[in-house]
Amino acid sequence: MVGKTLISEFLKEQGVKEVFCLPGIHTLSLIQSLILSGISIYVARCERSLLFMADGYSRTCGRTSVVFVTPGPGLTNSVLGSMVAFWAEVPLLLIHIDPTGQDRGKGVLHELSEPERIFEGITKKRIRVEQKNDL
Repeated sequence: MVGKTLISEFLKEQGVKEVFCLPGIHTLSLIQSLILSGISIYVARCERSLLFMADGYSRTCGRTSVVFVTPGPGLTNSVLGSMVAFWAEVPLLLIHIDPTGQDRGKGVLHELSEPERIFEGITKKRIRVEQKNDL
């Protein structure tokens, strides 16, 4: 089973019915997997808008919002919305898909060396998954 399928199955088991996503090359197969599992996808044209949409969703329905973004600019454009959600205690799960193992370290498509460090101080927890088995 591919890691992105594991993610969509986990979210469905947790009762997630909607996710927020800005499509990109790193998220296309994940989006397909989410759609096949019956999860609705809300799309925005920029990550800042996406995070504020997810924030509003969580505040309205009281559930955790799940947001998928691409690496590099996609992730860094998510900082402001993540910070607002953190300080307002809005439940938000932000997931970004980095390049795969063989491409890591080559600067492929906006790769950052330690992307999780960007969110120090504005998240309860940061997790970096290196291998599919860690999911």
